[in-house]
Amino acid sequence: MTVINIEKVEYDESKIGEKSCVDIQFIVNGHSGTAKVEIDKNLNLKAIYDFKIEKDNNNELKNAGAMYFLARALQSRFQTLAKNK
Repeated sequence: MTVINIEKVEYDESKIGEKSCVDIQFIVNGHSGTAKVEIDKNLNLKAIYDFKIEKDNNNELKNAGAMYFLARALQSRFQTLAKNK
């Protein structure tokens, strides 16, 4: 079993609320990755697509649920942003 550790998530906060699609950069288990996320006007996460992890041999991290943990981390951050607006 692979343990998933989302180490870093970055995005341009100025794009939140302005656009429904935001580019995300992240690090999971030491591997950098990118994704696009779709959010609604209330900052609820609607979809993640173009999810890519660099040097993910045999899609080990992807198959272990890295996208699920990324979604949880993002939704938590977006909820905090929504409360602070």
